[in-house]
Amino acid sequence: MVVLVLFPAFFGRKDCTIIKAMERSLKTVLLIGMLAFALLSALKPIGDPDFWWHLRTGEYILHHGFPDRDPFAYTNPNIAEPRERVIISGYWLAQILYYAAFSAAGAGGIILLRAIVVALMYWSVLGRMKKFVADRTVMLLVLCLSLLSFFSYFKPERPQTFSFLFFSVLLGMIESGGPGKRRSWLIVPLMVLWANMHGGVIVGDAVLGLFAVFFSIGQRGDLKKALPVLLWAGAGIAASLLNPNTYHLFTVAFAMQNQVFSRFITEYFSSYAAFTENGDVQVVFYWILLALTIASLFFSKGRPLWRTAVVLFVGSISFLYIRNIAFLSVGLAPLAAVGLEGLLKLSAPRRLPSGLARLTAVVLLLISLWHYSKEAVAEGSMRREVDDYYPVSATDFIRSAGISGNMFNSYGWGGYLIWRLYPDYQVFIDGRGIYESIFTQYLIIARGETDLVAGLPAWKASLDAFQVDFVIMPDYEPITGQLQPLMLKLMREEKWCPVYIDTAAFIFVKDSSVNHDIIARYGCNKQLFKEKLLRTLLYRSAAAPDFRIYIAIGESLWYLGRYEEAEQAYGRSLQLAPGNATALSDLKALHDYLASQRTRAH
Repeated sequence: MVVLVLFPAFFGRKDCTIIKAMERSLKTVLLIGMLAFALLSALKPIGDPDFWWHLRTGEYILHHGFPDRDPFAYTNPNIAEPRERVIISGYWLAQILYYAAFSAAGAGGIILLRAIVVALMYWSVLGRMKKFVADRTVMLLVLCLSLLSFFSYFKPERPQTFSFLFFSVLLGMIESGGPGKRRSWLIVPLMVLWANMHGGVIVGDAVLGLFAVFFSIGQRGDLKKALPVLLWAGAGIAASLLNPNTYHLFTVAFAMQNQVFSRFITEYFSSYAAFTENGDVQVVFYWILLALTIASLFFSKGRPLWRTAVVLFVGSISFLYIRNIAFLSVGLAPLAAVGLEGLLKLSAPRRLPSGLARLTAVVLLLISLWHYSKEAVAEGSMRREVDDYYPVSATDFIRSAGISGNMFNSYGWGGYLIWRLYPDYQVFIDGRGIYESIFTQYLIIARGETDLVAGLPAWKASLDAFQVDFVIMPDYEPITGQLQPLMLKLMREEKWCPVYIDTAAFIFVKDSSVNHDIIARYGCNKQLFKEKLLRTLLYRSAAAPDFRIYIAIGESLWYLGRYEEAEQAYGRSLQLAPGNATALSDLKALHDYLASQRTRAH
């Protein structure tokens, strides 16, 4: 903000040749930056793990209709619950659209579809923004902040992107009304379409309700003015009930907030927790937009009550759950522009030079380009393949080797495994998180919990209860960097044998009649497996240094008895992420272990 205020003081003469040349250069750089941003966005692979179960569900519904029960997981209880029905059929129209695009043009069809949806979303935002502010400097700055906030947290191949598009369109319909103007009755097909593409329609219904109530209060008992708005909003809310789950869509959505898995899935974290616990500095873009949106309440013409209610509601749900951030950073971006324009007029009455807009936009775009280029190095994002995101080769191995029985799989990979392996295999769990009880059992197994159940450690008792025959998971936790606890447990079990490992996944198979031949052909000595694990981790660290992978390397070296090298690996992790709690804890544990060994030796 200081730069915005001081810029005119340094460059006040608009007729200065140097300044004009700078503005032309900045315009060129901005254009190149925007094109680069679009190119990098287009080249990014399909990175959302939930996309794949959406794709398979679209195929299933298209060919078989709505299923009565979840066909993709073998762990679901015998009795169906409303949440299961909502998850299976709540996105059906978006899922069929995705499947049609993928069938027609593969990954390129999805990339094109998501580009169209995002373009329409920001076209709607820009159209609304022009009605609120006249300063192009302000519009450009807020649009850049909005783009940065959106792409920091959302993969546009998910159905929720439709919710953000429809939310902006809905707000445009609300804002279009006024003295002598009728609001569009296209709200009815809009809400029907929205309700059959994504559950975010409940946010639209809440905003419609707030608008109707507070608009009516603002009319001070004038029923003639209030009644048309009440009928219009009521029609929109009623239209949203025209979906396969009717009102269950709303009851299930509210019940989800209190379930166990919501405490472990990052998209249910608050923006504050995302910053303090996950170190997500990009949340600052959202916070800036939130502050500007709140500031707009003091600069809006007329200050209508309904707008205050909507800002407070959307601000609350976006702050409390990062999965809702785009409802504010995209949907309320025009109001953020009002707030910015108002603040700038207070501090600098003159209209700001266009060169400042370009300069600031260039800086923001350079930040975004850095973000994408960093991710390109870390994740192989310049390629369209999904090998670095998902267990592509490991899935090929499961099919080619003919592994039999029930699998236990990573929560994040469930969707991809559904796409690749159904109907020959069913998953243990996936990103839908349909049943809380199954997610609880997943945590018990994945964490290797040791509380005794029927005389067995809890993790082993749960594996036996679900008759699990093989396990496919990533070798370390993507958030903490620690080696998978379950992998470490299985390495100590005689009945479990490693048969596969690559840079993405490992596979353990239980020695039983159904897979005895698999172990005979592909079984690996566990000491050799540890060495292979270390080699894969070192290979990845050379390709893309990251503090998490060095934590995994440190732990792997520790298990191999190479303590000095393990200490160096933890030190490298702390160089990349100073103060990281996991690295510090593991390093202290290593020092304590070595101290105890020296004490025993004496």
